[in-house]
Amino acid sequence: MVRSGPGANEWPEEELPLLTASILQVVFGHFALAGLLRETSGTDPLAPGALRRQTRFLLDYFEHLFPQPNPGSAGERPTGG
Repeated sequence: MVRSGPGANEWPEEELPLLTASILQVVFGHFALAGLLRETSGTDPLAPGALRRQTRFLLDYFEHLFPQPNPGSAGERPTGG
């Protein structure tokens, strides 16, 4: 996905390892930090509803990281926000 997914060409080759690491941190971080999230939010981050919200968030996250290329946008970087 990092090398061949939609919008992958928006990322410089030397940043692909950092991008891969950030994806892993976001995906696994939710589970690794479940205890802290539970303690600070007062909700169970592993409950079915919370996992559905996290899944929707990850889908949006990936759409922002790997936007569909637009004609004429070659060389533009993804924008945060």
